[in-house]
Amino acid sequence: MCQYDTSGVQYACGHYLVTSLDRKHDCGSRYCTKSAKHPRECRSFDCKQYYGPDLTQKTSISTAYCNPCQEAFFSNLPRRR
Repeated sequence: MCQYDTSGVQYACGHYLVTSLDRKHDCGSRYCTKSAKHPRECRSFDCKQYYGPDLTQKTSISTAYCNPCQEAFFSNLPRRR
């Protein structure tokens, strides 16, 4: 499977948000649809359709929660009247 080097943010909630795809690593397999070696005319569903896990991650750390986690947390708090 082909893979990417990525850069992103690691949030306090544990989620990792990719901010850029830095470099693609081509696996060189003719059975991977993401590879340059895969034949264009191939329509087989047996070929790999997805990228593999990130090869490397350049990470910046945030002490905040990601937006979906913040929204979920704050929507469950009791409202003041």
